[in-house]
Amino acid sequence: MRRRGLLFALIFALGAVSGYSINSIRQQLRAKHVAAARKTADSAASIGRLTKKLHLSAKQRTEIAKIIDARRRDVQALKSDFRPRYAVIRRSTKQDIQTVLDEQQKSRFRLMTEQAEKNYPWMQAEEAAPPQDDSSRPDGESPGLDDDSQT
Repeated sequence: MRRRGLLFALIFALGAVSGYSINSIRQQLRAKHVAAARKTADSAASIGRLTKKLHLSAKQRTEIAKIIDARRRDVQALKSDFRPRYAVIRRSTKQDIQTVLDEQQKSRFRLMTEQAEKNYPWMQAEEAAPPQDDSSRPDGESPGLDDDSQT
């Protein structure tokens, strides 16, 4: 009887984990789909505004759509380069601030940053980025609050 209860609990736990995992994957796929749809709608709206104000021909609309799509890819490439570097700066800034705080302030600061990450999910992805090598910096230091080159 005890084995049956343990087996039931195990099956229940596996079901809960599976359901949670599937739901997380579904939400991620939906977010990607919504983002792609938004980009398509933004492009269409941009072209629509230009068409209306500039009286574009069909050929011009097609060419401008190609230009906008190419530039969107350029911006995505820039973001993929920028975000990991930005994450390093954010991480080192948080570390530098914590060196100034007492234990109670550190605890509050952690709560504040966790809340910010909940409100701005893109911060979580950036924080997960691996640290970049700062050996190319002339001073050998990692960027932080006292780094004048960041202003």
